[in-house]
Amino acid sequence: MAAEKKGYYSLSEIIHASIEFENDSANFYRAMKTRTADKNTLDLLSLLEEQELGHAAALGKISSHENLATAFIQFPPEIALAMPPAPTGELDFAGWLDLAIEREIRSAEIYESASRGAPAPVKTLLESLAEFERVHERGLKELKLA
Repeated sequence: MAAEKKGYYSLSEIIHASIEFENDSANFYRAMKTRTADKNTLDLLSLLEEQELGHAAALGKISSHENLATAFIQFPPEIALAMPPAPTGELDFAGWLDLAIEREIRSAEIYESASRGAPAPVKTLLESLAEFERVHERGLKELKLA
């Protein structure tokens, strides 16, 4: 379901896929931590891992909100309800960093698109998560420039 590119999704599908994405992102950052010894980088990756788990928990709390199964949202064709694939083979840390940035951009796009058709209080949460993902993106881009 999550990898499909069908354009229309129920809010329930979006929330459940997003919980998967957030948990997967936490695992992604945990794996990234094994590829660096830099304390500042480890601190950032640990923070991101913790925040992604928090996002999954927040989404889990609203997953049973009324009207999620009947509210449908159309995604633009360029936004798939899927994360970029995990690395295959060996990537250097810069490659992992690029992929992390791409994942944060995709997450923000998903939350921004979903928030446009979501009822309150789901809308507020999705907007907040989109902003968190943009903050993550900026932090990773700063790390890339360091």
